[in-house]
Amino acid sequence: MRRIIIKGLPGFIVVILFLLSLGAQSGETNWKEMETRLSRATGEEKFNLLVKLTGYYSQNDPKKALSYGGKVLELLKDFPGFPGTIEHVGLLNALSLANASAGSNEEAQKYARQARGLAKKINDRKGYAKAVYNLGRIYQFKSSYEQAFTYLEEALEIFKEVENWREIGNVFNMKGMIYARINDYSNALENFLESARAYEKSENKNRCLAVYNNIGVIYEETNDYENALRFFNKAREIAGEVDHKRAMSITIHNIANIYRIQGEYSEALEYADESIKIAKAIGDKRKMAFDISFIGEINRDMNRPRQAMENFSRALELAKQVNERELMSKIFWLKGALKGELGEYTEAVSLLKQALKLAAEIEALNEERDAARELYKVYAAVQNTAKALEYHIKYKQLDDKILNKEKNEKMTVLQVRFDFERKNKEIELLKKDQKIRDLQLRRHKNLIYSFIIISLLIMIAAGVIFNRYRFKARINRKLSEEIENHKNTACKLRESEEKFRTMAEKTLVGIYIIRDNLFEYVNPRFLEIFGYTSDEFTGRSPLEMVLEENRPLVAENIRQRLEGEINTINYQFRGITKQGDTIFLESFGSRFVYQGKPAVIGTLIDITDRRETEEELRRSQKLEAVGILAGGIAHDFNNLLSIIIGSNSILKETIDSRGNEQIQRNLDSLEKASWQAADLANKLVNLTRRQWMIPEKISLWDILKRIVNRHPEVQPLMKDVSIPPDLKPVYGDERQLADVVFNLLKNAGEATTEHGQVSIRSENTIINGRKADIYGIEIGEYVKVSIIDNGKGIPSDQLESIFNPYFSTKETYSEKGLGLGLPICYSIIKRHGGYISIQSHKGKGTTVEFYVPVFK
Repeated sequence: MRRIIIKGLPGFIVVILFLLSLGAQSGETNWKEMETRLSRATGEEKFNLLVKLTGYYSQNDPKKALSYGGKVLELLKDFPGFPGTIEHVGLLNALSLANASAGSNEEAQKYARQARGLAKKINDRKGYAKAVYNLGRIYQFKSSYEQAFTYLEEALEIFKEVENWREIGNVFNMKGMIYARINDYSNALENFLESARAYEKSENKNRCLAVYNNIGVIYEETNDYENALRFFNKAREIAGEVDHKRAMSITIHNIANIYRIQGEYSEALEYADESIKIAKAIGDKRKMAFDISFIGEINRDMNRPRQAMENFSRALELAKQVNERELMSKIFWLKGALKGELGEYTEAVSLLKQALKLAAEIEALNEERDAARELYKVYAAVQNTAKALEYHIKYKQLDDKILNKEKNEKMTVLQVRFDFERKNKEIELLKKDQKIRDLQLRRHKNLIYSFIIISLLIMIAAGVIFNRYRFKARINRKLSEEIENHKNTACKLRESEEKFRTMAEKTLVGIYIIRDNLFEYVNPRFLEIFGYTSDEFTGRSPLEMVLEENRPLVAENIRQRLEGEINTINYQFRGITKQGDTIFLESFGSRFVYQGKPAVIGTLIDITDRRETEEELRRSQKLEAVGILAGGIAHDFNNLLSIIIGSNSILKETIDSRGNEQIQRNLDSLEKASWQAADLANKLVNLTRRQWMIPEKISLWDILKRIVNRHPEVQPLMKDVSIPPDLKPVYGDERQLADVVFNLLKNAGEATTEHGQVSIRSENTIINGRKADIYGIEIGEYVKVSIIDNGKGIPSDQLESIFNPYFSTKETYSEKGLGLGLPICYSIIKRHGGYISIQSHKGKGTTVEFYVPVFK
């Protein structure tokens, strides 16, 4: 009861068909309505309803399907237009399936052959494939696996042509059942997984549920409990989605059994209780009996005899109600064994004898043997030597009988598997060398003619022996050649792998392999880009190396390649090094199969230098263009403002003598606005490199101290000031550099909240060749100034525009400036031969850094 796959082919097929028919329940109401209509229908409507109901019930209720199908066959003569149609092919296939489900293989085969012939005649490819599939299914029932595989492969080829994923899933599922029957679990698992993928593409959740359970049991049989639980849980999830309580109960029982096998009894009890609740809700007493007995066995394993005995008693009552005699026999011996362990020998003997008698009646050898063994133990415990010996002999006889039966079954399965594999190898060899076969046939024919002349009987026998010897010799030679070819291929593969590894270790680009969303391999250059060692990188997820904002992009690109939606892709993203630095990366990757699983292989290039150089060049060109334009108009603009300011002064003197105060205030406002316009013109001039400056040896230490200590707009903001006295002197214009520091501090203060903090730090530093190329400055000594705030930060999509003229991040019109502060700072620092940059994260604050060359 705990397994979806039951040992023995008939049980295996019955349960599979049960689960594959679950999908019909969602449309049960419609079919009930059709049956109601059938009772009132006549003529063509009745005929069409009978055809549809036959097809529907062919899997779910074979008896009903055969009843409806028989009525259709009786009415065929009244509908001459029906024979020879696609619907007729569907009816024949439905009758074949119904007969097979009812156990009438000969009738099923007859209808399948009729369907195949008619489908071929009218060129119905889908109907033909379905008929061929039914034939393969029938031969599988008859254990004729070679013929079954021949038909199934033919059906699979056609279903793939028409992309019928549901039927493709059915074929792979049937192949998986055959391999499971001959204990070839590797091939069984491979075909069940293919079946699951096909059902997923057809969005058939009910069939996925059945196959997931089958896969879980295959993993359980091979002791891979982790994967068994994974697929049982997937089946449980789908059972919940389609709201099928019985399937849910069976799946949860499977999960409980996995936990019991691993000794995790509390989890096993939890899942078993859940299974009982579901079985009780649907009124399935048989399932409840099995589940309660299972809980009793868990309690017995946990050395809790009282609880176990209570469970066995409850399960026995339910088993009696549904007349589940095999379970009753098992419970009798479980209770008897437990009573024997507790020393209650009289009750133990009574229960075990009931178990022995019931097991013998239903020919349940395992339960009969177990009961005899427990009786032997009980009688031995009470020192009844005669009875102990009697039941010990009986136990050994039953055990030998079971062992012989299992041995015969295993030998039969092994023989079938051996014959099956041997036949496949022989067919493969014969197909590879058709010329040898033709030559042997010709020689055989010539030998027959020669032997007839001398002595027909003697020469025929000699010819047969001779040909068999030669045939085996050729097969042996072919096998030797195949082995040698395999060795050569393996050698070439090793050489190829060695070449790839050598190339990967020496290349200047990063190379990676991703499988199951983890890095399987990275080369030294890849490690160098991120600053890790090979030991630190083992088992890491690719997303750990990606900036949080770019993780959805990278995750989606990896998923699309692993799932086969795209084969190759090229894109750029931002990564994070071990030291926490942000770098720009370009990746090119392709999908391939690595050690039997889908994987991604690709290259990674660090393009941080290129991106920053391009950005610096673009920013300089833009500012230069704006500066040239501003410088061209600033002179004329100032001349016009001089006339306005001068005329306004004359008017003020004249009006002031007459005492008109209102006009005087208006003229004051005009003068103030004119001076503001003149200041704007000066700011525009600051954008051009042609602005006049007075370079000299100056101390940034003095400038920073003066601004921090003397400017009231800045001083209240400062929480962390680090201005070492050993700052080296720089070469530049003191007034302009002071404007830069003041402007940046003012911006930092405006970006902070009520309790915000602004820090200023400075240090001597050296710019090396790599940074110099990126920043576009000379190699040498510099003074670095950093202004840090913990304010609202700047969104990443605005950072690239932050140095553009007239661009402002302030949200309201009243707060917005002219958008010239940072561009002017940028222009001044560049004019001094330095570099300025901004790093910011929304909600985390902003850091502005600028470098000024040391005085030489």
